[in-house]
Amino acid sequence: MDIIKWALIRRMFSVERLSKSQIAKELMISRARVRRMLAMSEAVAKLRKKIKRISKLEKFKGMINSTLEQYPNLSAARMYEKLTESGYNGRITILKDYLRCKRGNRFRKAFLRIETLPGEQAQADWGYFGKTEFGKTQRNLYCFVMVLGYSRYLYLEFTVSMKLEDFLRCHVNAFNYFGGVTKEIVYDNLKTVVLSRYAEGIQFNPKFMDFAGHYLFKPVLCNRCAGWEKGKGEAAVKYIRGNFWDGRSL
Repeated sequence: MDIIKWALIRRMFSVERLSKSQIAKELMISRARVRRMLAMSEAVAKLRKKIKRISKLEKFKGMINSTLEQYPNLSAARMYEKLTESGYNGRITILKDYLRCKRGNRFRKAFLRIETLPGEQAQADWGYFGKTEFGKTQRNLYCFVMVLGYSRYLYLEFTVSMKLEDFLRCHVNAFNYFGGVTKEIVYDNLKTVVLSRYAEGIQFNPKFMDFAGHYLFKPVLCNRCAGWEKGKGEAAVKYIRGNFWDGRSL
């Protein structure tokens, strides 16, 4: 097949709107040959419509869908890790596109980004991670998180208790891990930190304040219903859940 002549005939017929006779005369070939060339064009176009490139992700879509039913907020990075363990060798960009289509557009509220200087502030939070077998019983599983405001350096520790003693122990472990203590640590209205709060009046837990006085940091409380004020801590819990915890079993 003469590709150059085929392309020329196709353009003259489709773009320049010349008749088959005019094309034959222009190119000094028979009208039968022009008809054959145009017939080939139609056959190729139909063939292209039938042939669809099979995505490397296609055979894994069932696994992705069932995983999303169980873990709807699983991150693309964690999903990619699970798929590669099962033999997927495609790129993560294809996976991200598919997850975006499955989940639809999810709009998030915009908040003012709060930045702090090195060593100035950390944020601490708890995350609930379901139940775990503990001997012959089941216990609630929690994750303590402390994140540095400037570097986003993260410490996490899983525990089956949120009692004050465990809360303080997690702090000490975080301080040792970071190699120091920030000037401030931001908290939600945790009972281990604050006993009561009315308007601007705050009654801190004396035992916790004794601990803060020993380590020389200032506890800072978020306003009520304003978890975004410690957004780095909440984002850390979300990151742990979506990029580490979901999709695993104890």
